[in-house]
Amino acid sequence: MDPIEAELLKAARDLMATSQTRLRDTVAEMAELEEQLTQLQAQRDGQLDAGMRLQTYRPRSGTGVYLCPNCWIGLGQQVPLALIRFGSEDVMRCPSCGRDFGISPRPSLSFTPISR
Repeated sequence: MDPIEAELLKAARDLMATSQTRLRDTVAEMAELEEQLTQLQAQRDGQLDAGMRLQTYRPRSGTGVYLCPNCWIGLGQQVPLALIRFGSEDVMRCPSCGRDFGISPRPSLSFTPISR
């Protein structure tokens, strides 16, 4: 083999090694994209079902147990909201999706000025 052939063969081997590295990266990237596609399809399916879920959403389940509208509309899951007290204001928080609702189940205290 002459020197030119040897150099071209070395270049071909280097290109093949680079190609194998790129192949591993491409396969990993494709797996990530397939996972993203699966997540997007699930999100789409949830969005398609949102109108139907709205028709069946019941905000209350039992006495004083309120259900997260975000989890119901998006995923069809009945998740009880937790009451978080902040002094005079309350927040209802979903332990599953983390969404806060500034709705207080406490009776509102209205301020009535005293006339003099």
